[in-house]
Amino acid sequence: MPFSNDAPARGFVPPSIKEAVVPPLVLGAYCGAAGAFLGSGAATFTGRNPVLSGAATGIQWGMLGSTYWFSRQMTLRAMGASENPTNGQKLQASGLASVPASVVMILGFGPYMRSNIVSSFTLCGVAAVGGQFAIDWYRQLPERPVDEDRSWMNSRFSPLKKMSDKEYTDMLSEKLLRVDADIALIDERIEKLREQAAFEGAPAERPK
Repeated sequence: MPFSNDAPARGFVPPSIKEAVVPPLVLGAYCGAAGAFLGSGAATFTGRNPVLSGAATGIQWGMLGSTYWFSRQMTLRAMGASENPTNGQKLQASGLASVPASVVMILGFGPYMRSNIVSSFTLCGVAAVGGQFAIDWYRQLPERPVDEDRSWMNSRFSPLKKMSDKEYTDMLSEKLLRVDADIALIDERIEKLREQAAFEGAPAERPK
C-alpha cells in the first residue's frame, strides 16, 4: 500500500505527553533563570561564589517551578477541568500542587527547610493559593478606558506633544494658509520684477 503524503506526521513523543511535560519545563526554565539571577546577586553581597550560588539556586527554583506546575496540571486533569477550570477548581489545584512542591523545597533547599517542615508546607500553600487568588481577582477587574490625557507625551518635561485629530487638522490648515500667503507674496514680487524689467527695456522717447 503506498504511503500518502496527506497522513499526519507523528513524532516520537505523543502529544498528550508533550502537553503535560513541556509547559512545566518552560515554567521551570523561567523560575530557574530568576533563581540564578537572584542567587548570584545575593552571593555577590555575602562574599560567596556567585557562579556556584547562582547555579545552585537556579536548579532549586527550576525544580520547584516545574514540580508545582506539573502537579497543578495533573490535578486539573483528575478533576476533569483541564480545558476550562473555574476559579474554585484553580484554587483547589494550586493548593494541592503546593504539597509536592513543598517536598521538593524541603529536600533541595538545605537543612533549614528540613528542620522546619510545617513552615515549608505553609509557605508553599500560602504562596500557591494566594498567588492564584490574586491572578483570578486581577482578571475579573473591568477594563479601564484609555485616558489619552495621561500620556507621558503630555508631560511638561516631554519634548513631544500628543495631538488629537482635530488639533492636527487645524495645524495643517494653518500651515497651508501660511504657504498660500508666502506664494502670494512671491507672485507679487515676481510681477513687480517683470514690470521693472519691461520698463527698463522700453526705448526712451526723443524730444521733438
